[in-house]
Amino acid sequence: MEDKKVHPLHCGFCGKTEKEVMVLFAGPDIFICNECIKLCVEIIREDYDPHYCHDKMDIEDIRSILKELSQKNERKETSEPDGK
Repeated sequence: MEDKKVHPLHCGFCGKTEKEVMVLFAGPDIFICNECIKLCVEIIREDYDPHYCHDKMDIEDIRSILKELSQKNERKETSEPDGK
């Protein structure tokens, strides 16, 4: 019987494992963590509520970070050898 290395569940956006976040929400063949959902909520609020203001980051900074993390995670997944 072939030994398969079990990869921990991880967020498809930031790449954090289930042990690094509070919650992972499952979708079809992908997960998203509570931290990325929080960032998404910030983006949605900014887009749909012009009076909403957050004091941490500019919305474009958040979008850029999410995009960069997603691309980095995609590159990481494609560089891993199959079957491991």
